[in-house]
Amino acid sequence: PVVDLSYALYAPQIVDSPDSRTYYNFSNIRYAAPPVESLRFQLPADPINNRSAGIQDGTYGKICPQAYTPWQSTAAVQAPPGVAESEDCLFLDVVVPQDVWSQRCNASRPVIVWIHGGGFQIGSKWGTPLTNPLGLLDRSFDDDGEGAIWIGLQYRLGAFGFLQGDSFETAGGVPNVGFFDQRKALDWVQQYVSLFGGDASRVTVMGESAGAGSILHHLTAYGGEKDAPQFQQAILQSPAYVPRPYASQAEDSFSVLLSTANVSTLAELGGLDTYDLQVANKLSQTSDFYGTFQFGPAPDGSYVPELPEKLLASGQYHKDVKVIVAHNTFEAEKYTDPAATNSSDFDTYMDLYFPEANASVLEELSTSIYPAVYNDTSFPWSTPFDRLLVAISEFTFTCHAYFIGEALGAEVGADAYSYLFSVPPGTHTLDVYYSYYLNSTWSSTVTNVTTAHYLQRYLTTFAAQGDPNQEGLPSFPIYGSDHTDLNLNETFVNTLTDPAANSRCDWWRQASY
Repeated sequence: PVVDLSYALYAPQIVDSPDSRTYYNFSNIRYAAPPVESLRFQLPADPINNRSAGIQDGTYGKICPQAYTPWQSTAAVQAPPGVAESEDCLFLDVVVPQDVWSQRCNASRPVIVWIHGGGFQIGSKWGTPLTNPLGLLDRSFDDDGEGAIWIGLQYRLGAFGFLQGDSFETAGGVPNVGFFDQRKALDWVQQYVSLFGGDASRVTVMGESAGAGSILHHLTAYGGEKDAPQFQQAILQSPAYVPRPYASQAEDSFSVLLSTANVSTLAELGGLDTYDLQVANKLSQTSDFYGTFQFGPAPDGSYVPELPEKLLASGQYHKDVKVIVAHNTFEAEKYTDPAATNSSDFDTYMDLYFPEANASVLEELSTSIYPAVYNDTSFPWSTPFDRLLVAISEFTFTCHAYFIGEALGAEVGADAYSYLFSVPPGTHTLDVYYSYYLNSTWSSTVTNVTTAHYLQRYLTTFAAQGDPNQEGLPSFPIYGSDHTDLNLNETFVNTLTDPAANSRCDWWRQASY
């Protein structure tokens, strides 16, 4: 098989799933020109015509430059850029069932577009076994399903994709350019997915952590006033971003990068050798406090006019999108300092997260919203560590899911669904292993295959019909004004009221800090 994209020709790798179904993986398709030289820190450009190179087999392709923090791995911060990393990284994969490809001229199958997570600093489109899509796609054929096409995309990360601030923008940099990479890939899907048998009017974008946080930013792009999202449905698993409401935060991050790179202007930064800029991107992370990253999305007055929670609260978002949102029971366990065992540590960290908050706001956080009370079952914490964990979980992950469910479900009456992933230990990313369950050899993290298959069938059914319910599955209710979650556990599936629908999240929605 060969697909002709007009600017290039691609042939797939042929792979078989555990269900013995054959798939074509059109890997490392360029959806944009290499964002190097004059395109560094700029909007992505159309891919260059490369037909003269003949048929490409997908073996060439790099991941975007990665950057770890000391609290993740000091060794990774100090390691030189990996050979697999390159600024020339704007590639995507298209995985098509052989059955769909053979009928591509009139197939019109649903499309799932995956935006990977990784704190806006690390990650790539395909990471076996974490995001090998074959198991998920197998479930799209269950109960006489029509199958689906899966597309994974890459976008610029860290300093390459998420700089902002007056100094950066005045010098000609495009803020939050990683989001524009994602939009470029979604534009590509609209233009070319029919060549693979996909339906451009049935696109579900799916992401976890920073990937889901990205989708939330697309839902609130331009305050909902223009450039509607290039998808009809969205699955947002643990939508993550650390609120960065202060202009000084973006300025400080840009200054750290300049200083680390030993330059003083964006022009000098743009002229650096790629190796030197990758090193600066990595070493800029050394000042991150526990659980955070140096670079990430922040308001820019344009694509991101304000924090998404404020835009959702004021009705400034794109409303004609069906969604599934999700969060896990202990989202921030990996992002909470294990040394935070004293009540005073809460105040220390809130001051770090919100350095310009008024003293009265910080006091309200500490005494009223998250009081240091450890023997009252009405609060979901019993130790100082758990108190900090709950706060970070809520303002980084779970409240975002609640806000989306309310805005697109309870508020405008669109179809919104929400699940709580409570399989022990309920930590961040665990449901991704279940979403992409392949088999026991690859996915030893999965302890209950039935739960994995339930989740996969919910997701693929939603992609196909905008409703996750299917015969043979436990009923998945709409989120609605009563904030109903489907609770996916290791031993049972039931419903409950979303634990994120609480007064603490209502406080965060105001963004009064």
